[in-house]
Amino acid sequence: MARLDARGVLVEWFVGSALPGNGVSLGPGLPMTIDGLPARAQIARPGDCRSIGGQETITVFIPTNQTSWYSMSACIRGPNLASTVRSVRALLLSTKFATGS
Repeated sequence: MARLDARGVLVEWFVGSALPGNGVSLGPGLPMTIDGLPARAQIARPGDCRSIGGQETITVFIPTNQTSWYSMSACIRGPNLASTVRSVRALLLSTKFATGS
């Protein structure tokens, strides 16, 4: 993959499920609420995003029930990391999940 440009952001969403008998728990991190669901955010500098020139990695884990979850990973590059982090937070807080009904 190419490297992030200055002020670059790469956001990836994932969905998954636990194997039978293995429950899903929130784990460590900063508490958040996303679309009414409890979530946890972890921030690493530079974290896994180092390989593409990211200076900060934000990972958010959002269990939807005992066996399913969403997660989001954002790679961020400065300058002005604080402004970009605020934009990623706004994205998270505005997220709505489809209910499959």
